Amino acid sequence: MGIFVIVHVLIQSRALAGQEAIARVARWGLSISFISLLEIVLVYVPLTFHALYGVVLLVRPGRPPADSPYAANWRLLVRGSAWAALVFIAYHAYVMDLSQHAQGIDAVSKHTFLASYLSSGTSSAAGVLIPWNALFYLVGLAATTIHFAAGTWGYLVRTKRAATVEGKRRLAFGLGLAGTALFTLSSATVVALATGSPLFVSSPESPVCPAPPLPVEEPAAAAPTPSAPPAPSAAPAPSASH
Repeated sequence: MGIFVIVHVLIQSRALAGQEAIARVARWGLSISFISLLEIVLVYVPLTFHALYGVVLLVRPGRPPADSPYAANWRLLVRGSAWAALVFIAYHAYVMDLSQHAQGIDAVSKHTFLASYLSSGTSSAAGVLIPWNALFYLVGLAATTIHFAAGTWGYLVRTKRAATVEGKRRLAFGLGLAGTALFTLSSATVVALATGSPLFVSSPESPVCPAPPLPVEEPAAAAPTPSAPPAPSAAPAPSASH
């Protein structure tokens, strides 16, 4: 499941590069004829088993503290993040996968759907739009990455992959860095889709629209020059009398 989380975050982060980038990934996935079968076998079945097994561990009487690799405060954090991650992942699977299939969202419209969903919110009394969906996603991503890092550490310690104090410390440091990197990348994707302002990364340059041509002023027509009045004709000379 840890590998799936890493791959899923990397794929969805293509939204940072714009609509065409995420559309290419979606089109590639849809081009695989048995993609639905792969999703069921490699994603939904393991995810459902992991969730059900995790719920059993959470609701049954707790292990004696001596059997847990976590300190008392970390046990509380791990259990709390597990419940929060369970709610978030179930909601995410419904909204971002099942809902898209039901609505017939195609590859080209995927970026628009994500941006529209994550940017929706309500206005506060001060007139500020609060994107509740994006905030919920940030909290859910934090819980999921904590559960990923802490759960992986606990599993490797229980299976004696890290038995020494120094080995446990190095493992905790490495998984802490991995969890921080995953949260940074995934939260940057959410912020970029919700606000249009990528976090920690530069946004792709938009094509520069050419400036409209300036109107050409035609020269004003010259005013007609008033013509001079015609000169009076000379009177005929008187003829000589006889």
